[in-house]
Amino acid sequence: MSILKDGTILNRNQYKITKFIAQGGFGITYLAEEIGYFKQSGFGEEFVEARNPETVVIKELYYNDYCNRDEQTGLISISNVDKKTEFQKLVKNQIDEGKTIRGLKHRNIVRTRDIFHENETAYMVMDYIDSTDLEEMLKEKGFLDKETALKYIFQILDAVDYIHTKIDKKILHLDISPSNVLIDKSNDNAILIDFGSALSYDNVQNNITSTTSQIVTGRKKHYSPNEQGDIDNLKSFDATFDTYAVGATLFHLLTGEKPPLSSMVSTGREKIIPPSEFKKDASVTDYLDAVVIKSIAPFYNERYSSAEEFEKDLKKENDYQIQISKINQLIADKNVHEAFNKIKSAQQEFLKTSTLLKLEDDLKKEVELERKNKEYNILFKKGSDMASAEEFEMAIDYFSSAKELFPEKTEVDEKIKFCQEKINLKLEEKRQAEAAATQSLIDEKGETELLSTPIPPAPKPEVIGMPEATQLLETPKNPEVKREEPVKVGTPKVETQKQEEISAMIPKKKSKNGVIVAAVVGLVAIGGILYAMGIFSGNQNEVLNNNHIANDTIADNSEIIAEMPIEVTADSTVALNSTNPSVDWKSEFNDKFDDILNNEDAQSAAQSITQYKSLLSTIPADAASERTKIKKRIDGLNKTISSEKETTDWNTAKKTNTEKSYQNYINKYPGGKYVSDARNKIADFKKDTKKEDNKNKISDADMAQYNKDLNWAKNMVSVDGCEGCKANSTCQSQVSAKLKNALKYNPNGTEAKNLLNCVQ
Repeated sequence: MSILKDGTILNRNQYKITKFIAQGGFGITYLAEEIGYFKQSGFGEEFVEARNPETVVIKELYYNDYCNRDEQTGLISISNVDKKTEFQKLVKNQIDEGKTIRGLKHRNIVRTRDIFHENETAYMVMDYIDSTDLEEMLKEKGFLDKETALKYIFQILDAVDYIHTKIDKKILHLDISPSNVLIDKSNDNAILIDFGSALSYDNVQNNITSTTSQIVTGRKKHYSPNEQGDIDNLKSFDATFDTYAVGATLFHLLTGEKPPLSSMVSTGREKIIPPSEFKKDASVTDYLDAVVIKSIAPFYNERYSSAEEFEKDLKKENDYQIQISKINQLIADKNVHEAFNKIKSAQQEFLKTSTLLKLEDDLKKEVELERKNKEYNILFKKGSDMASAEEFEMAIDYFSSAKELFPEKTEVDEKIKFCQEKINLKLEEKRQAEAAATQSLIDEKGETELLSTPIPPAPKPEVIGMPEATQLLETPKNPEVKREEPVKVGTPKVETQKQEEISAMIPKKKSKNGVIVAAVVGLVAIGGILYAMGIFSGNQNEVLNNNHIANDTIADNSEIIAEMPIEVTADSTVALNSTNPSVDWKSEFNDKFDDILNNEDAQSAAQSITQYKSLLSTIPADAASERTKIKKRIDGLNKTISSEKETTDWNTAKKTNTEKSYQNYINKYPGGKYVSDARNKIADFKKDTKKEDNKNKISDADMAQYNKDLNWAKNMVSVDGCEGCKANSTCQSQVSAKLKNALKYNPNGTEAKNLLNCVQ
């Protein structure tokens, strides 16, 4: 460490160093005596020796990283050429600023007595004050209580406001920290010292008037913002450099800890911990936290722009506490709207403290809870009303929406469970009713009953004209015209042999027509032989017609046409036997099937189903693939009928255009193609309902008149629908007038608007 020796004489024998005090990065502080002074006389400048030497403090500009001292002469030198140039600029600046700094007169600013150049550096001479500095107090006590800390900070802010606004050239101190604030032992006042780094600025343009150097002196990292390290940022006056330093000093006084580096805070690597969380002094409030945090914000535009603003906010704490009490009273009185206004007003007048933010958040939660409760009660009531009306699907929708608001409420779960049970019960009752109806139909026209029908006596053998094969194929399927079919019966062995002998006598031809002719001849011959043998009597069963076996019917109301099951017992007779190679029934089937298939587009689905069912009655009972083929086409056509019916019902729902009509469509077609659209419509109705429920501007009387006119219009439209009413000029005129009148009482009535658009 290179310091001046005790007894060193400075400035032409005016000052004598008596004691070394301290050394920092940018200077060395000494205790000295003013042993004489110069005065002007008629003979020029004359030295006067002091009779009672005064104690003074001398601050020597000495950049510890670059400066070297000659121990013999005391001269300072810098070997690095660039650094030497920058250091010389600093020396010049201090000398130039001497006149301004010497003119400062404030009770909380140390008096600068002299500034001079010697030993290739600058020296600043200040009054000696019997004192300690804040840094020493912190080392001794750890932290200062709130009252003491604020007393000193108010005095420092008053001094800063003085150098920023009350002198000819405004000054930035740029080195405020606990070590540069003395506490006068005689009166316990704070004194701001060490203006060695100060810069002066033009009062009008705010431009710097000092000589600047790339070596920025006085910058203590924890007490200066990050941007102070760049000399370019100092070329225009910015009070936030000093207000930041005062705020950082206050943080240290209250917490006993240095504040985090602004560079660490601005990059998110550290956060500013509120002073109250250090729990050094219970009287440190969240309001004081907010003031301190604002003063050392990492970005300049978030800090206090003046010492005056900083000081005013510190003095507002009592008013703030009064305002908090008023807000709490408003909340207790359930005056939510006024409490919200007071909170917003307080955040503007004071700061967004943690208390205000919490009050605002709690109030929002309370309001939201109240809103949710109101909405829940509306949804729950609507769900209950729907359940009472046995509209259980819609009830579940309402209850489910209510459950989304409060998932923990068990009453909603119970309601949903009840409605689901009712839906399941209805579905089961419907299924049982359909099953009973189906069984009843089977019992009335089933195969077993048909088999017991008496068979008329076989006709006596006679010569009959053989019809052409093509004529057989083209014969219409008329229920009154019966085609004789061979019957399997339990005949004696000898009779079976005779049948086989006769069949063997019939020529076997591979052509289609030949097979059919042979089949007909065989049928006639067998019938004659069996009749002659007396096997049939007058009361025996007649040959079954496969139309009766199939028992196919088509519902008159165009509902889905379902194929009745076809049961064939071991004793049943069939139109054709697929095991008989002499009968080529498949060719006939395929021709008929193709004809119906090709004609599907030219006729209704119901007509095509009728033809397929007729064809189904002509094929053998064991022709599984052919029956499946027909069944697939019938299923497909049934889907077409169902789709057409669904489209019709959807159009009806749209014309009615009510929440219930859309819900009825969904209930009838849970997987329908318009379900998504229906749900969207219902959602719109619910939104409209919610909006209307939330409207408080419409009086009960106006709403009653609106509903009266709307219901009248809806009843009129329900007769023939929108299109029908639109086509009837009287209906259209009266309904439009009613709806317009309704909208006078409730201009936002969506349902009335929609209905009016529908009929116009």
